Amino acid sequence: AAGEPAHLPRGAPSCEVELPEACCGLRVGQLRAPQDEMARLLAEAEASWEADRSSGVASWVRDLDAAVAGSELSLERVGELVAAGTAALGVDASLFGVTGRDAAPPPLEPPLARLKLLTAEHCAAKRWHRRHGAVLTSQQPLAQMRAALREADAADPPLRLAEARALRTRLEQAEAWLRAAEASLVEAKELRELQELQREAEVLRLQAPEVAALRARVAASKRWMARVHADLLRRTSSRGKASAKLTEAEAEALVREAAELHLRAEETELVRARLSEAAAWKAEVGAALGATSGVGVEALQQMERLHARGEQELNLALNELGVLEARVGESHRWIESAKAALEGSSCREPAELVALMGDGRRLGLALPEMQQLAQSLKESEWAEQAQAAVDEATTLEVLEALSEQAEHQPTGRVSALAE
Repeated sequence: AAGEPAHLPRGAPSCEVELPEACCGLRVGQLRAPQDEMARLLAEAEASWEADRSSGVASWVRDLDAAVAGSELSLERVGELVAAGTAALGVDASLFGVTGRDAAPPPLEPPLARLKLLTAEHCAAKRWHRRHGAVLTSQQPLAQMRAALREADAADPPLRLAEARALRTRLEQAEAWLRAAEASLVEAKELRELQELQREAEVLRLQAPEVAALRARVAASKRWMARVHADLLRRTSSRGKASAKLTEAEAEALVREAAELHLRAEETELVRARLSEAAAWKAEVGAALGATSGVGVEALQQMERLHARGEQELNLALNELGVLEARVGESHRWIESAKAALEGSSCREPAELVALMGDGRRLGLALPEMQQLAQSLKESEWAEQAQAAVDEATTLEVLEALSEQAEHQPTGRVSALAE
């Protein structure tokens, strides 16, 4: 048997024998030496082999003690220690055929017993790793993570694997993440906080309904922020003419949506402030359009300022904005027509001037052009009467009345006819 000296008597017939490991390195000539010499050589070889073996075993025991004293070992490291132990002890670990329950080592156990226990733990760890490898490397539900850890804890002895420790840490972080995610459902959060939660879930490789819900919430919050900035808060000059404005109802819906998303953002207050500004602006427009007094120069300028403010600052589709734009536009077109009529008043028929004044009254205008048109109409009517008096026979009383009226209408045409 291995480890026992071989006794080969001189003159023994040749045969096949299994030599002890101590014979390794002996030359054939040495194996043919006399029996006493053979015994001495074998004893020396065995002593040398045993010394080398003891040194290797001692080194392996030190490595094992250092590894066990440190943190949990990875499956790969346990396999390396088993391979090193079998090499140092010169045994085949597959022949142990034991499980952890068969191994109850005493406090001070021999190296072979320790290797036997380590081999059993390695086999159990490999089985655990084969069953739960997906949990360690991919997104899995928390239930599977807990099941894998329960099995690791239930092993005899419990598995002290680095993979199990990493899984336990990951499970604790995942449970903490779930608590934070549940709290975020009732507490308003900023978008960056929600995105940080989403990144943590990806790092944890967590598979849970809460992850899908958070992903949808982050996407909806990003769309909300993009719409608020693009359609409401950005200045008109930056939005482009083709971009449609939001209605007040749509802006109010954005405020409600932010509340439903539990989204805490300064943009929400900006939307509320914009709606308040729009309400105040509408009140001013209503007062300007509903004024009972005539629209003079200052009132028209106020309408122009209101229109510019509503167009450039509010960025909302307001009905009053169209009404105000039409009113200001009509007023300016009337002013242009009135100025043109006044510049060529001598060629204008009184009916045209009357129509222009009627349009001005319909618009509620009290502009200087209204007074100038009235004066021009009065002059045109006098001129017609005066021309008829010149061309046709008339009484002295009519001529005197026309002359008296001419004194209050000092224009070139009136003066010429008066003379």
